[in-house]
Amino acid sequence: SDLMLLLVGLVRTLSRRSTLRMARGVVFIGVVLALVGIVQKAALGDHAFGGMRIYGFWQPENLLTTPFGPYVNKNHFAGWMLMGIPVALSLLMAQVQEAKARRRGRGVRGLAVWLSEPEGGRVATYTVAVFLMTFSLVMTGSRSGLVCLALVAVGFAVLFARGSSRRAAFGAAAVALALIVVSLQWAGADSALQRFAQEPDALGLRLTIWRTSLEMARQFPVLGTGLNTFGIATVIFEPHGNLHYNEAHNDYVQLLVEGGLVTLGLAVVAIILVARTVAARFRAGYDGEEYAWLRAGAVTGLVAVGLQSMVEFSLQMPGNAVLFVVLLAMAVYTPARLRRDDDRVR
Repeated sequence: SDLMLLLVGLVRTLSRRSTLRMARGVVFIGVVLALVGIVQKAALGDHAFGGMRIYGFWQPENLLTTPFGPYVNKNHFAGWMLMGIPVALSLLMAQVQEAKARRRGRGVRGLAVWLSEPEGGRVATYTVAVFLMTFSLVMTGSRSGLVCLALVAVGFAVLFARGSSRRAAFGAAAVALALIVVSLQWAGADSALQRFAQEPDALGLRLTIWRTSLEMARQFPVLGTGLNTFGIATVIFEPHGNLHYNEAHNDYVQLLVEGGLVTLGLAVVAIILVARTVAARFRAGYDGEEYAWLRAGAVTGLVAVGLQSMVEFSLQMPGNAVLFVVLLAMAVYTPARLRRDDDRVR
């Protein structure tokens, strides 16, 4: 498929510099998406039946949806940001740790001078980018996005504090928590925290879909119903009522239904191989601090959207799938120069 060709091409051609440029490109796109979503919601709301239009022009076919930015489903926007925010954080953390080493013992005056330099400017830019992207995700009110965002924050706090003092660990955790709290306050409780208590039926609906999905999987256990047939197969298996389930709201369950145990097993094997490859890349130690952070950011984004995929189907959106492939390539690639050296040895 096109995504497989993209992955192979990236893995075979990525160098350290191109990986850095690609990461900065992801952050740039993320900031643009965040600004579009924030302005759009502030000006038009997020309910199609209330007059909301995507980009101010296009009305979704289903007026009961709650779009955000260019996405018809706010959860899919949150899925993109769950992959993009860790990349921005990795660029920020790399710059901060490099600055710590250079500024050691310089005091407040040294900090002021450093902020006027290009390195300090990059830190400020990445900080603004992280805040805008985080703020936009919080504004979606996506519960799966908020939970996974909290896990991303905790993960980066642990990574940043690794090898540091206990005070540094607490400080990193406090900064991560403060970022989320400030974003929640600015976004408003009505668009975020209250949804956890006010919409308990969403979980019940998903449980109903999953029970129906497991019944379908029992009928077609080996090869499934066929890829991209979930919405058709549920016409026969779903309970009678007004709702029709086009998606399983769980990519792993849907993969089991459509591809059976064979396809799900292949997916599990692929996940294990990717995890082993990533671990080997980290153990090799040839990334350097900045590029090790980029690899860690890519892995964090993959894990975050993988967790969200347990209750959503963000990766079925083409834009999200492409970003997923980009992060996967960033996680497993070997720098181009090292590949050339290996080829000479052979």
